[in-house]
Amino acid sequence: MYAMQTSGPEATGPRTGGAQLRELLLAGLVDRLPAAIYAAESGVEGRWLYASPQIQEILGFSAEELIADPSLWARQLHPEDRDRVLGSEVMRVGNCRCQAEYRMIRRDGQVIWVLDDALLEEVGERALQHGMLYDITARKRTELLLAEHADIVERVARGDELEATLIELAAATEAVSGTARCVIKVEAGAGLGYAILSCSRGILDSTDLERFGPASHQADFAAPNGDPLGRVSLHYPDLAVAQDQDVDLAGWAASLASVAVLRAAEHARVTLSMSLLEATLDATADGILVIDADGRILGHNQKFLDMWRIEPAVLAAGHDEQLRASVLDQLVDPEAFTRQADRLAATPAECSHDEVEFLDGRFFERYSQPQRVDGMTVGRVWSFRDMTLHRQLEQELRAQAFTDPLTPLANRTYFIQQVTAALGSSRRREDSMAVLLLDLDDFKTVNDSLGHVAGDALLIAVAERLQTCVDGGDVAARLGGDEFVVLLRQLSGAEDAVYAAERVLAALSTPLVVEGQTLTIRASIGIALPLGTEDAGDLLRNADLAMYMAKRDGGGRCHCYAPEMHVEAMARLALKADLEHAIEADELIVHYQPVLDLRSFQIVSMEALVRWQHPERGVISPEEFVALAEESRLIDRLGSVVLRQACNQLAQWRRSIPAQCELTVSVNVSPRQLSDPGLIEEIERALWVAGLPASALVLEITESSLATPTVDVVTVLTQLKDLGVALALDDFGVGYSSLGQLVNFPLDIVKVDKSFVDRLNGEHSGAALLRAVLQVAEALSLETTIEGIEDEHQLQQVRALGCGRGQGFLLSRPLDVDAASDLLAGRTSPARAVTGRHSIMQG
Repeated sequence: MYAMQTSGPEATGPRTGGAQLRELLLAGLVDRLPAAIYAAESGVEGRWLYASPQIQEILGFSAEELIADPSLWARQLHPEDRDRVLGSEVMRVGNCRCQAEYRMIRRDGQVIWVLDDALLEEVGERALQHGMLYDITARKRTELLLAEHADIVERVARGDELEATLIELAAATEAVSGTARCVIKVEAGAGLGYAILSCSRGILDSTDLERFGPASHQADFAAPNGDPLGRVSLHYPDLAVAQDQDVDLAGWAASLASVAVLRAAEHARVTLSMSLLEATLDATADGILVIDADGRILGHNQKFLDMWRIEPAVLAAGHDEQLRASVLDQLVDPEAFTRQADRLAATPAECSHDEVEFLDGRFFERYSQPQRVDGMTVGRVWSFRDMTLHRQLEQELRAQAFTDPLTPLANRTYFIQQVTAALGSSRRREDSMAVLLLDLDDFKTVNDSLGHVAGDALLIAVAERLQTCVDGGDVAARLGGDEFVVLLRQLSGAEDAVYAAERVLAALSTPLVVEGQTLTIRASIGIALPLGTEDAGDLLRNADLAMYMAKRDGGGRCHCYAPEMHVEAMARLALKADLEHAIEADELIVHYQPVLDLRSFQIVSMEALVRWQHPERGVISPEEFVALAEESRLIDRLGSVVLRQACNQLAQWRRSIPAQCELTVSVNVSPRQLSDPGLIEEIERALWVAGLPASALVLEITESSLATPTVDVVTVLTQLKDLGVALALDDFGVGYSSLGQLVNFPLDIVKVDKSFVDRLNGEHSGAALLRAVLQVAEALSLETTIEGIEDEHQLQQVRALGCGRGQGFLLSRPLDVDAASDLLAGRTSPARAVTGRHSIMQG
């Protein structure tokens, strides 16, 4: 393609394609556009890269032909327009929007007018342009016809010499055609007393007619009584193709010739000519209005009245103020419309093109060019094209390309573009910007328990709340799933970003009702600020790492990215892969820590504790890989491994060691497992396979599980209780629960956290606090187990306070299966029994 005059710079940027469905939708929209869409390299020899099927309807050449032959486009430019179009291509620089109207020659030789509306871009070292090509032949010919018609009529009305009028008429005909040479012959019997043979260059002799060759189109004109007056003939130079649309053009010239010839019948002939012109104008899709130099209306077509919804009576009455009001009352910006009209009135020789927006949502393109007679501007021609459908399609395409399909937020493509632009402007202004990446905590539970409809409703609610936290210059978007992002511009530093993140967390914290369930939204937010030469993808990756650190620390908080997070993330990624392999390969093992009755020092239960012997790193702390399993959603599979092994091992102990027929086993259940709808069924299956009664299993839940926002904890615990298993609250006192809240949950056992035992060493208040906990537990009929007993003093204290059960390194460390079996069978003794039981019993 070739460049045009630029209408001003516009920022452009690459657009990323969507999925196949989006491509099909876009293709369907493209096929319905009233124009050809194309993409090509700029320059005289620029290659065509793409053209929609409409290109063949306009030019007669297929997209494949244009792409295969880079010079084909230039060859089809009209000879009179070629230098101008190619010359403007050379002058084009930078990114801009370009529009131009010029003529082209179709494959079948027909001359057409096109409107080329293109966006020019610099992509690396390549200059590209893409845009839309409209066939405006009908409009252009109509505009030329209207302007030339007014000129000829003016000459006739002024009484110009007939020969001069006919010469100008021939020239006007040739100007409209752009190809034909016009000859007008007036018969001697027309009442003039002599014959006239004229063309655009002057009066001819009869012998001169031979050099024009045969006529391709011709039209006779006659007097009202039928007497022949003359003939208008159109001739085409060698190698030029006769234009089909010139058939009506010859008739138009003949009608004006007849007006000029029959001065006595001038009024009737002008009426006939105007009728022909009106029919031509009414056949166009554009509204046409012609005014004189004083702004008075000279002509219009019916389409103009229809488009502007003007009552014919108002126009006929000549009430200018009423007409003006009826036009302006329809517009979104009537002041701008008036300013443009006044500006053109002050500069009558200027052409213009702009858009007009209506209050009812319509959009018109408005074109205006001066009407000239003998080089003087005598009026103005306005044409209006209804672009409402085009704008709607454009908006739909833009919405699909840049808007999230579920929420009212932007999508990843738009966000990446905005971050890229913000990075550039931030470096120029030397201020700061940041990216917040937000991920909902435990969103999967909502989908699994309430369904995807509820999940979508929750995402929409999050998006709406997120919008309330975004300032005018910032951007909120949804990346996909339950991940959202916010671009913060013009910050003074990281403190501003942290404040914004905390504001988002506060906005999300208000409970909402989804599908009849009241949910509290918790989220983890990662914050990334540019540290050097990062691009948009780097910032998103950094924010994602920081978000996972926030989620690993318990969620419901925000973290700022630090470079060491990337190293840690890579290590955790490798460890996650190893953990997944370990689960698949059944490499995880279970150790057991005894729980003793502190009165008899008999083992009453074994707590199952998972262990991982990594082939390269050795023993990995459960605190490290269990937390990783929680983050990576492997905890369900990990929990299943521990549950099955623990149940099977307990069944074996009960069968092989008669003294342990009442022994129970404790298994930890994570908050994520508690939110799993399949938990009950999995526990039933593990008990059935092992052949155990439900009473043999103790499920330990943490205080954080009681605060799980996306599940009705009381209902789940009640279902487990109905199954027959015992429920223990593990690590009581580390955070969420109060003593008064224990009554709200169907618990059997309270395992008091090690921190209470640690306070017994030298703190008088420690004993009082533990005594209060034991008294409340007793009042609620809850068994108590003291965790973390590590020395003789602690053991004496908890026994003195009346605690029933205990466990800790003093009593026994976690044991592998063989050691635990020996202990339960009496082949070995607990550490407590061996080292200090005698002295305590005697003391």
